[in-house]
Amino acid sequence: MTEERIAALWERFRGTTTRRVQTLEAWYAGELDHQAALTDAHKLAGVFGTYGRPDGSLAAAQLEQMLRSHLEDAQGDPRGDPNVPQLLDRIRACLA
Repeated sequence: MTEERIAALWERFRGTTTRRVQTLEAWYAGELDHQAALTDAHKLAGVFGTYGRPDGSLAAAQLEQMLRSHLEDAQGDPRGDPNVPQLLDRIRACLA
């Protein structure tokens, strides 16, 4: 796929991607449950990887794993992890 085509597709899906990032922000603010955040973190990891944003993909995958551990293993609430704000910053930076 050419860079121009990738850029055009990114523009097409930027709105959906932005809404997924907003879901993570709402989760972090305590407005949404962990499952909603897990779903969107998983999707963001894939989208960012597909569109050449590896740092965002890695950050979203790390957040996804934290959420998955919480849901599957009843580990502590990931919102209390001091790394979450940094992960969210890295994810937000990929929207540009």
